[in-house]
Amino acid sequence: MNRLIISTTWSIIVNAVCWYSWYNLYVYNLLNFKYQAQFFTKWSFVIEHIFYIAQSIVQIYHLAFKRKEKIKSSSFYCLLYLVGASTTAIASGIFWGLVLMEPKLIFSNKVRKQPPMFVHHLFHTATLVYSVVELLIAPRLLWKIPGDLSMLFSCLFISCSYGVYNRWKHVTTGKAVYPFIDKFSPTLWVIFFVGTGVLGYIISKFLIVCMRFTKPNEKNEGNEKKDQRMIVNKITKKTN
Repeated sequence: MNRLIISTTWSIIVNAVCWYSWYNLYVYNLLNFKYQAQFFTKWSFVIEHIFYIAQSIVQIYHLAFKRKEKIKSSSFYCLLYLVGASTTAIASGIFWGLVLMEPKLIFSNKVRKQPPMFVHHLFHTATLVYSVVELLIAPRLLWKIPGDLSMLFSCLFISCSYGVYNRWKHVTTGKAVYPFIDKFSPTLWVIFFVGTGVLGYIISKFLIVCMRFTKPNEKNEGNEKKDQRMIVNKITKKTN
């Protein structure tokens, strides 16, 4: 329960900071305050991505070193944290790679019209959906679903919701967030984002194996050994 409280509180803080910085970025760009726009654009990006990286580090540390804690639906929360952490880590790497290669594209007064904005949309869409699932759906509904199904559901939910946003942007503005999918048909659109969700599921499963989680068989073997010891102790007491 403590783990759940910590994770939800952290998610609320991170999202509040990030959405506030995003709000400042848009307001100051729309009002054409050049100095303020440049300042808030630069520092809102830096601050929120530092928070995102910190969030992924905390979650991965929590999984790697605190996995022995016993909580209800621990498998579901571990898988959900992995989805959020892996998405955050990948998007952070893309963002900072762009910063190193083309800083003018990121820190620009016309940042709303630049191609790297798809990275920013990826951050907010994935993390917002992930937090909503964690805060609302997971504790009340999905705790009965096995870990693999819940993780697959989370990956598909994140990917498809981002696909819906892309489709909406394409219909309203004529251009999607990703330039290379502007010419996709609706069928290819669905295949692409469902495939992305399945790929995220596979990556998360691979991360679980790398982190060497305790297998159910190992737990059963430990319980069997305890039962055998108890039987032996009872027999020895009777003989004595």
